[in-house]
Formats: sequence, C-alpha cells, structure tokens
Amino acid sequence: MRIGQKIGYGYALCIGIAILGTTLGIVVGDYRHREALQQRDITHQQQKTFAKLTKHSI
Repeated sequence: MRIGQKIGYGYALCIGIAILGTTLGIVVGDYRHREALQQRDITHQQQKTFAKLTKHSI
C-alpha cells in the first residue's frame, strides 16, 4: 500500500468518525429533548391537578 493511499484512508476514517459522532449526538440529543418535553407536560398536569385540589380543599 502506498503512502498516499494510507493518508487517503486515514482522512476517510476521520471523516467517517466525525459524521458518525455528529449523527449519534443529534439522535441522542433529540431523544433526550423529547423526554424532557414529556416530563415537562407531566409536571404541568400535576401542578394543575394540585391547584384544583388545593382550591377545592379551602
């Protein structure tokens, strides 16, 4: 294998790893973001329920 091929393969490997890492980061970030939104909605509903219960208890 010539040195030029080795360099080319090295660059291709680096670019491949960068693309894979970026894609994985986006996928994981999107998943975590959706989880956070779901938890926010649950918390908001709990707050509304608590407010109703407090209002009717007084």
